[in-house]
Amino acid sequence: CSDTTPITIPSGETCQVSVKFSPQGIGRRDGWLTITSNDTNTPNCNINLTGTGFEQNAQPQPNIVLNGASFEEGDRFLAQVEAEYSGPSTTADLYVSVFLPGGWHLYCPSFSTMPEPFISSIQLYPGYKLGRTTIIDVIIPKLDPGQCSFMALFCHEGTLTPMGDGATESFTLDGPPRLNLSLNGSTFREGDVMSLSTTIENPGLAKS
Repeated sequence: CSDTTPITIPSGETCQVSVKFSPQGIGRRDGWLTITSNDTNTPNCNINLTGTGFEQNAQPQPNIVLNGASFEEGDRFLAQVEAEYSGPSTTADLYVSVFLPGGWHLYCPSFSTMPEPFISSIQLYPGYKLGRTTIIDVIIPKLDPGQCSFMALFCHEGTLTPMGDGATESFTLDGPPRLNLSLNGSTFREGDVMSLSTTIENPGLAKS
């Protein structure tokens, strides 16, 4: 076909027309291609066009949200994950794991030492968003104090091949100091010397 209009198509012939799609943002775009001709039966032919814009090298971006930075025994602990994506359509698994004092590396949701997806076979597409999803919501039991962290990472479906750098959020397990008082006896008479001793025990991290 000619690059200029109007185009004349002889009887019984065809004409191939190329349409260029240049999106100005990510996500789905809809439009119409209207072909106007001197055909008496169909002077205007409307063709629905659909395209999707995406970032060529985009990777899924997870984010870990905690309800605090330091926790003690008896505190409520809430960890959530959210994510967004602006790349081409693909399928992925989301892994979430936690690092605890003592060298423990546990994978959610079952807190196994073996890798397992937190969410598997996620259909990613341009503009995809994962709303805040709860990983764990518990009351902190008695645990060894120390620095901990949650990590979220997308991997290609069925593999442990990372998609991007993932996200890490750190927190601290701590314990309050305990004050112990003791006397040098239980019964005292006039003239006796009463002695009070104090012991401060710190089961958590170093404090001043």
